[in-house]
Amino acid sequence: MKAATAAVGVIMLAIPALTTPRPLLALAGVGVLLVLGSVTSRLGRLPWIGTAAAVTAAVVAVIGHPGAVLLAAEGLIILGYVILLDWPRPAERALAWRWLRLQAPAGLAGLIATGAVLASLAVSAPASPWIVLTGLACAVAAYLVAIPREPPRQR
Repeated sequence: MKAATAAVGVIMLAIPALTTPRPLLALAGVGVLLVLGSVTSRLGRLPWIGTAAAVTAAVVAVIGHPGAVLLAAEGLIILGYVILLDWPRPAERALAWRWLRLQAPAGLAGLIATGAVLASLAVSAPASPWIVLTGLACAVAAYLVAIPREPPRQR
């Protein structure tokens, strides 16, 4: 699973690096080092390393000015990477499928949000306050669905 997480992390940085100016490709290289650090056993225990890798990918994407479809794919890949970082450790493999099932709402919310954003970018219509309010409500709903829930404690 560490290899899969590392592969998704490298792809997460490679896609926006395609449109990044050459002098700033070193930032993508730093992001790859952060990804590799996030999956190693010793550095992987530090929660900020995976977050720093995801933030680096987002910064590289912003600098490169890729198209909307590429940004949407990048957002889904970052979501997948962050979810995979929380994969249960080897001692907890019995919980892995249950954990994966609990992550499904976050993935589904990400797909729905990506589809909604791409659809809204494809339609050229004047912005209406109702459309903005509906979009904000959808974003809040997606966030609430994606929040991880702790299983009930046994008494």
